Amino acid sequence: MTAFDNISQRVVFSYRRQLKEFVPAILEDLSAGEHQGMEASQKDLHGFFSAFYRCAHDDPAAFGLPITEDVCTNEGDGKDEKRVVATQVRKVRVKMDHGIDFLWLLGRQGALVGEGLRLSREDYADYFAKSPRVKRKMLKGMAAAGLTVSELEDAVMITNAHYPAMMPAFKALVEACLQLDDERLARFLFTRCDFRVLDADYGPDVLDVLRTAVSPSECELAVECSGGVGLCALLARRWYIRMANPVPGQAGRQINTVLRVRV
Repeated sequence: MTAFDNISQRVVFSYRRQLKEFVPAILEDLSAGEHQGMEASQKDLHGFFSAFYRCAHDDPAAFGLPITEDVCTNEGDGKDEKRVVATQVRKVRVKMDHGIDFLWLLGRQGALVGEGLRLSREDYADYFAKSPRVKRKMLKGMAAAGLTVSELEDAVMITNAHYPAMMPAFKALVEACLQLDDERLARFLFTRCDFRVLDADYGPDVLDVLRTAVSPSECELAVECSGGVGLCALLARRWYIRMANPVPGQAGRQINTVLRVRV
């Protein structure tokens, strides 16, 4: 199993591993020039997510993440041992979620202006209503990935110094994710920068759907121990899937019924 210097590296590694390989989405109704510009924007957005996760992994303290000793569960551990690990992992994920929450808010409420997204002061202030010090530390860390927050008289402008072309693709990705009925799946696809969701005919793979049904730590442990076989075994234990004529790669669209079953 992979060794980590601290618990935050273990957790952030799961974000890095789930990041989708960069494959630009071909959008309809765009001219050749517009398509070229959107592809460059998508490339910058993918670069930002990759840099965000890499920087948080390499220097978790800069993001306000704990650097306590690494822990993990092992086969045969009792409930107490698992509870200790779950608590440590949750602390890191809650703080990482603060960063994801800001990006999600920016994509939903931000207005595209040039190379930036303009966010109202009200929305910006609402974000900091709870845990302001922790959230400011996270945003300060995200500056390592180029994210720049400029406070204006009546709004806040967010740009990226390292990936200046990312914002059009960023806005398009969030808007496409918001079209999905399942918000948990939408955020999962967003955090892995999965441009497939921009395709009007997109349907999530069945494993994409099912991975949102178990905790990230359970999923990562299954992959770490046994690869895809371990993940499938975990999902098989947790869920019962009834499918009608599944098509490889598009099975998620054809799930007839998904019922949660604890076994």
